Amino acid sequence: MQLIDILIFAVYMIGILVLGFIVGKSNSDSEDYFSGGRSMPWYAIGLSVGLTMISANTFIGGPGWGYFDGIIGAMVNISVPISIFFITYTILPILYHHRFVTVYEYTNCRFGTKTRLLNVVAWLIQSLVFVGGFVYTPSLVLEAITGVPFKIWVPVIVFLAVVYTIAGGIKAVIWTDMIQGIVLMIGLVFSVFVATGMVGQPMGEIIGVAREAGLTRSFDFGFDGSSLNIWCAAIAGFCMWAGYFGFDQGQVQRYVTAKDVRTIKKTGVLSSLGMQVIYWACFFLGIILFVFYQSHSHTLDFANSNNVMIDFLINYCPNGLLGVLLAAT
Repeated sequence: MQLIDILIFAVYMIGILVLGFIVGKSNSDSEDYFSGGRSMPWYAIGLSVGLTMISANTFIGGPGWGYFDGIIGAMVNISVPISIFFITYTILPILYHHRFVTVYEYTNCRFGTKTRLLNVVAWLIQSLVFVGGFVYTPSLVLEAITGVPFKIWVPVIVFLAVVYTIAGGIKAVIWTDMIQGIVLMIGLVFSVFVATGMVGQPMGEIIGVAREAGLTRSFDFGFDGSSLNIWCAAIAGFCMWAGYFGFDQGQVQRYVTAKDVRTIKKTGVLSSLGMQVIYWACFFLGIILFVFYQSHSHTLDFANSNNVMIDFLINYCPNGLLGVLLAAT
């Protein structure tokens, strides 16, 4: 890891903290702090909603999954657009018009206190699992690249996230998500170009090699219940994503920062498209890395699919780009 990478990463992290404090100064009351004064722009909300699930797990794990199974893994998100369309025309307008900040306020009004408490407990347990995964992967990557122990990076990442969130409220969260999403997309695009350039073959030939290995199949229309197929992704995926985007507090609170219901619907379109593009890009990078490693050695054990992207970052990523990709995690 070179000085330029360290500087890029450090500037990014400091910038996120500064952003939190700057945004926090514009919060004049609890309405601003918890719901952004219901004035956040649609593009910021849309990217924030879509990128909440695009964490380091996707950035590191997606190419690894694509390396072994091809781009078919991206099919798991095939029902995201219809799920978001459903919730932006059903549950979200209700929550917005009643000026609820949390979905649990609605649950309390509709079903009572016991249901609300049960819902809150379930969400907290789920959030602890999710957050654990979100912190684990970037800490693992940073340990492998910097040599700083994993147990140091975990509290550092948590501390930074807590500080800018407390300082800036929901506005800081949304703007930070948007910035990280842009950085992530830039990093993915450059990674594709770098890996392709190192392979030394035209893109058509690279895809041809991946096709011969069975990695370019996008959909499985079979009825085998033991494997991922279009029916599982469409039906079960719809239920999962509708529940997540429509009833998870982390998502609902982002939506209620919009200035009106029409804005919410616009954010839904952007978030579903943005999420799809980044997921497909991660898996596409995975099949390129499959061809790349046919002619390049690796130092990490690929029995752990996460090591595919980590090995590329450590051994082949150019100076400067590594810093950008670390910031993206």
